[in-house]
Amino acid sequence: AINKQDIISGVLFEQGIPTVGPYIPGTWVYNDRIKPYSYDMDEAARPLAEAGWTKDTNGLLFKDGRPVEFTILGNQGKEQSTKIAEIIQSHLKKLGITAKIRTVEWAAFVNDFLNKGFFDALILGWRTTLDPDLHNVWHSDNAFDGGLNFVRYKNDEVDALIEEARSTFDQDVQKRCY
Repeated sequence: AINKQDIISGVLFEQGIPTVGPYIPGTWVYNDRIKPYSYDMDEAARPLAEAGWTKDTNGLLFKDGRPVEFTILGNQGKEQSTKIAEIIQSHLKKLGITAKIRTVEWAAFVNDFLNKGFFDALILGWRTTLDPDLHNVWHSDNAFDGGLNFVRYKNDEVDALIEEARSTFDQDVQKRCY
């Protein structure tokens, strides 16, 4: 339901390229065999309809009397984050989903929301270094208050792959793991 090209055009002034996953296209670790989801509102609506969500007369999705709605959290003062959230909000509205936008100043963003896992969705960027290690962001060890795994993602298989990649200097092994 999200057109990445609209974000690149509207926020980055065409100075970007879409990616799949956490790595930058053209880098040694990027996996160009992963096919991105296309921007297709009909395809985005299909699993919602199959799960029993229906549109009301205003075009909003409801199930069991409850709408699909959530809040996108952003860092106040980050114009790019706000623009991205607005584009996502407008695309989801076409699908019948209400996405509210809330921005807070950085200290509150981190201390009151990220560290406590108190958010539905958020706009946040990570910078990748020449070493593509994902441990800080995706390993279960960092899924705690104050860790960088803000979404509290935990997966034993992913942990094992990250650990294997960190245990070698062999880029072929690292690329397979990452």
